[in-house]
Amino acid sequence: MNSTTKNGLHVQGADRQNSRQSDFGAVTPLYHRRPLDSRTAVVLAARQATRRAAWRDVYVTSAQRVCRLLEIFRSRAGVDADTQKARLILALQEGPLTTLEARRHLDVMAVSARIADLRQDGHVILTNTVLQASDLGRTRLIGQYVLVEGAAS
Repeated sequence: MNSTTKNGLHVQGADRQNSRQSDFGAVTPLYHRRPLDSRTAVVLAARQATRRAAWRDVYVTSAQRVCRLLEIFRSRAGVDADTQKARLILALQEGPLTTLEARRHLDVMAVSARIADLRQDGHVILTNTVLQASDLGRTRLIGQYVLVEGAAS
């Protein structure tokens, strides 16, 4: 067996070329992937192309939408779950709502929890994934919620 010393650790069976050191100091071997067959490579390429096409556009909240969300927030002030659910329902009745919009403009920090509560109350809410810029300018994949009117669960 081959042995080496990394950061004062004596590791048996490690090879400098085929291993990496984790943040915790442990040395783990790198595993080589086997070559892909042509069918698998085509399927993976198609999936990646579909994902790129679906998430090409970055979702931007319009100024009118921001004003309306702030009006909803002012009309239903409060931090309890029922008030947050009421704000979310009012916003969803006017159109799709992203996680970042709910956090920024409706002051709902646990958006997914409130959406789950609304679903338990019988509302049918669909979840999509969109790209939206964060406050720091990075684009993120986030949830976009859509209320299905007239559907009962």
